[in-house]
Amino acid sequence: GLRNVLREAGCHIYLESDDNLYVNESYLGIHASRAGIKTVKLPSPARIINVFDPKWPMVEGSSFTVNMKRNETMLFSIEYI
Repeated sequence: GLRNVLREAGCHIYLESDDNLYVNESYLGIHASRAGIKTVKLPSPARIINVFDPKWPMVEGSSFTVNMKRNETMLFSIEYI
């Protein structure tokens, strides 16, 4: 599919699942089309904060996982380090 074409073209693939993904320099948003665990792979290490849930612990690294309900939306602040 399209993900494989983008991968072969050298594009970074953030998410392997078929969920809606929105990314810019500072934010990453996911809208889950299906429930389950989502693994996000960033192009480089970053500090990740869940904007909608301040109780969610800050994560540092080049990947992180979240367990999402169907039709749930999460927004993360991304600060590359």
